[in-house]
Amino acid sequence: MNITPGVLDPEITLSTSILATETAELIDENTYQVLELRTSSGAASLYLVSKFPNVHVDCSDILAELVICVQNNIQFLDLNNIQVFELHGCQILPVDKKYNIIFCSPPASQT
Repeated sequence: MNITPGVLDPEITLSTSILATETAELIDENTYQVLELRTSSGAASLYLVSKFPNVHVDCSDILAELVICVQNNIQFLDLNNIQVFELHGCQILPVDKKYNIIFCSPPASQT
């Protein structure tokens, strides 16, 4: 996975690791759609779609550089079960989507 300069490296972020593995524990055979808000580098979402190829993940962030980072990693990892959205203010995700799991990444930290 490539990290855009200025984006916190998820491999040193304990909270991202915990979030990804704990969310993975919630996924079962009835889980098809997952939404992550505040995706940052996309590490948690990218982990989930890599581990569960039958699950589709939509992820979003407000910062264009983070959305680009996730898009680059989607291409780099050749994944087709993930989509990233740049959302501002009251913009909404596609209205026809229903999610089995919705989670929000915490603010970045170095611990």
